[in-house]
Amino acid sequence: DHFGEIRSELGEGEEGVMVEELDLARAREKRAAFGFFRDRRPELYGQLAVDE
Repeated sequence: DHFGEIRSELGEGEEGVMVEELDLARAREKRAAFGFFRDRRPELYGQLAVDE
């Protein structure tokens, strides 16, 4: 899941397909809390691309 937890698994030597329901709203909240999204400063990006 979005927290890195194993939600289900097949037994050793088993082959198959696993289906799991995830809370996408909760995943979006978790992603929004990542530092690289929280601390970004898009208003400064233009200054990085200016030719001098």
